[in-house]
Amino acid sequence: MLGALKADRDRILEIRDRISELEQTIAALRDEQEAAQQRLDSYKYPVLTLPNEITSEIFIHFLGLPASEPPEIHSPHSPIRLTHICRKWRAVAIATPPLWKGLRVLVHPSRRELKGLPTLADMWLQRSGCCPLSIEFIGSIGKCGDELLSTFLSYSKRLQNLKLGLLPPRILPQIDSPMVLLRSLEFDFVGDSQVNELASWDMPELRTVALRGAESLEMVLPWEQLTSLSFHRIDPQICLPVLRKTPSLLFCTLDFNFGGYAYRPYTGSGIINLPALTSLVIQTHRREFFSTRILTDLVVPALQQLEVPESSLGEKPIDLLTSFISKSGCTPRKLFITDRKILVDGSNVTDQHYRSAFPSVVDFSSTIAPAHWDDSDAEDLDIEEFEGFGSESE
Repeated sequence: MLGALKADRDRILEIRDRISELEQTIAALRDEQEAAQQRLDSYKYPVLTLPNEITSEIFIHFLGLPASEPPEIHSPHSPIRLTHICRKWRAVAIATPPLWKGLRVLVHPSRRELKGLPTLADMWLQRSGCCPLSIEFIGSIGKCGDELLSTFLSYSKRLQNLKLGLLPPRILPQIDSPMVLLRSLEFDFVGDSQVNELASWDMPELRTVALRGAESLEMVLPWEQLTSLSFHRIDPQICLPVLRKTPSLLFCTLDFNFGGYAYRPYTGSGIINLPALTSLVIQTHRREFFSTRILTDLVVPALQQLEVPESSLGEKPIDLLTSFISKSGCTPRKLFITDRKILVDGSNVTDQHYRSAFPSVVDFSSTIAPAHWDDSDAEDLDIEEFEGFGSESE
């Protein structure tokens, strides 16, 4: 019994000595830890030592925000991502108005953050300070869509580029003050959407307009002051008469690529004079969507660049182009023939034929129509089947 007690007392002494050794080791480790932490705390990352103005410029160049392509809220190019890095970067990003001068919103019912979008969009645009704004708003889902549209238009005095795609049809709010900065306006007509309430919009600096998918053009726009006009998926019988109202036009794109809905053949609208036009682009992938009368009707004395599908030039494309150029009195320097058809018997018009016929053209190029293309299949094709056609150069 006494022997066991003595053994326990000896063991306690050993444990006490061991604890003392471990405590000394722990104390030394804690001192080392504190010293290492002090060194870390005293270190400043070089990027965080930069002046805020330099950091702002880095942010702007890093995100690469062209005015024509504003970012979505949660896209890789969204400035919101910069606010999640650290406290200083968040403060710098919020205080850099150019980061917030563009916004693209696509409203879809599957978006979980749909209800908070109007508030978030307003906060975004408030951060833009006095910068001119570029806004894209596609879609409209009930109350949220109406709130978003009202939010964007509340910044009308600073709108420089505006793109709207509205579903379902709606009446645009009236804007009492002039939209003094607006230079580019684009409408994407979704379904049966109609936008004909623009007479109340005062747009003294509007120069560029793009319209997509309209089945009628009842809208009132300052056509006479436009320098660039694009029509996409619009019946030529509707859009071409509008050109009579655009004497200042420099650039024009006529894209007659249609999906599976009705099309009225172009029957002509009389001579259309565009005295200032320097660039004309015509696009179509169905012969019946285009008539040679379109070029017959146009008089463009200042034309420098022409892009046109060979299928729209009839059986004698060079003769038609020669007549068009002679009638207009123009001297085009750049000619791009798209969707050229290669015939098995070799009777097709070659690039050399075009170059010889138009010696004033210093920049000639062409693309070959897809090998499987057959005009007889045109009625059975949808618009998706045309995407990418004419993009391969040979």
